[in-house]
Amino acid sequence: MTKSQLENMGNIQLFYFIKNIGNNYSILDIIKDSAVMEDRDFTDACYESSKIMSIDLDFPEDFNYIASVIKLNKTFDFTTQRPQGTLLRPTAKEFRFDIDESRTEYVTRTYRNHVTSYSGELVLTTIRSLNDSGFEYWSGEMVGEDVYDGDTTEVKIDKNSIEKID
Repeated sequence: MTKSQLENMGNIQLFYFIKNIGNNYSILDIIKDSAVMEDRDFTDACYESSKIMSIDLDFPEDFNYIASVIKLNKTFDFTTQRPQGTLLRPTAKEFRFDIDESRTEYVTRTYRNHVTSYSGELVLTTIRSLNDSGFEYWSGEMVGEDVYDGDTTEVKIDKNSIEKID
């Protein structure tokens, strides 16, 4: 798991870094919005602050760290000239999750079935006649499958599957 380089930043430097972000983006919006990582204005504000501080940010680690520090310090006043205390720091944890993919696939499957016939010449017509008597071709053994095309119709993160790994 990759950690944020900002973990090593001193308290005062991190304070000014976040204070600069607050010049371009509402700190209160970061605290309230759980979808902040998807907000282009948030990432732009972080990049703007990183230019001022001469830091190259890595996405998503550094942005996640910034948002987590702000959320963890929701009562901290970032409008003062100097920090009024020490910022609480989050620790990185690993999470696992599932993604469901729905898709339409174009597949050729081969099923091996058996039929009894008294003549090899009658096998094909006997097989064809089975369709009228409720014959189910898939009841045979599948001996081959070729997925030759497919279209993803939906990709959805299963939010109920998110789980912290110990």
